[in-house]
Amino acid sequence: MRIHFIVNGIFPNKKAYGIQIAKMCEAFVEAGADLTLVIPHTRASVQNVKEFYGLRKEISVRVLPAIPLYHAGRIWFFLSSLSSMLSSTLYLWLQKLFGRGGVIYTVDLSTFSFANLVFCGLPVFIEVHDAKPYTIATKVFFLRATGVIVTNSEIRTHLLNQFKIPEQKCIVEQNSVDESWFTKEISRNDARSRVGIPLDRKVALYMGRFYAWKHLEILTEAAFLSSDIDWYVVGGSQEEFKKVANVTSLPSNLHIMGECSLVDVPLWLSGADALIVLGSLKTRQSSHFTTPMKIYEYMAMKRPVVASDTPALRSLIQEEAVFYTPDIPASLAEEVRKAIEGGAEIEHMVQKAYSAAKQHTWNKRAERILSFLSVQ
Repeated sequence: MRIHFIVNGIFPNKKAYGIQIAKMCEAFVEAGADLTLVIPHTRASVQNVKEFYGLRKEISVRVLPAIPLYHAGRIWFFLSSLSSMLSSTLYLWLQKLFGRGGVIYTVDLSTFSFANLVFCGLPVFIEVHDAKPYTIATKVFFLRATGVIVTNSEIRTHLLNQFKIPEQKCIVEQNSVDESWFTKEISRNDARSRVGIPLDRKVALYMGRFYAWKHLEILTEAAFLSSDIDWYVVGGSQEEFKKVANVTSLPSNLHIMGECSLVDVPLWLSGADALIVLGSLKTRQSSHFTTPMKIYEYMAMKRPVVASDTPALRSLIQEEAVFYTPDIPASLAEEVRKAIEGGAEIEHMVQKAYSAAKQHTWNKRAERILSFLSVQ
């Protein structure tokens, strides 16, 4: 199957969506697809995708002309996206004209930047990672799209109700983990020695970028309530954390460790006694539509997962985690302590999570999606 994977945004990049796109491209290629990744010209586009993400496969990339100012403010983002839409439309028309049709595959990087694709004369499939507003552009797109892949059942319910998409045209495929993670068993002490975590402390770790909708302040408050546990946060600077969490000071047992390279992620996760997935009921993005990739990475590392009891996270995992009450720091602290203390019940949960993660690799996900593409 020939796939034109259209990205309207800066690529490659270190954000979660960039990693997700790269891993799906690799998985599609390994499954036998004839894939071309189509990206706009930006400063980032000169980098080799395989080297940037440490992929096993070389990805065929086509860079199209575009205004490279996605980060220069709202107006320039709109103009950059629009220029990329025009370039991709022309590119796809020419591909069809010269007999290189196939299907279009894309990911929703904004609320509108994919709208042109349903007018390019080829079947269009889109991955949707959060809710979409009801506008003329989105209404027309979802009316004409060939198929929709969503990352949790809450998003699927929203789209079916909002845009009246036929149920058979919309499937749920959660984010995944690379198969290589199941060969990354690293001892806790070895991991701690390599990243600088004390060997004699109980450690809870959160990994992820800092966004206001994640309500990171709960980590500060939970750390205050559990001085016997060291809380580590990997994903940004202390200044960024304070700004996003809207706090002026941090407890001494809360350590903000900055960003880490992709190759060091397994070390940080292996060094922890418990791994945290945040979720809040204060925003629908967090409560219903988030689908963090880190869940399956956590599960693959055989560490207890402590997750917020939100509809979004419950749609992904059930018996594979200890759940805390959303937005209640005392509950988070209590469940983290329970996970760290362990015992037969926690060990059974960890093994169950490890087995479940094996069903959610990028390769298995790509194979299921290719089957969906072939029958639409």
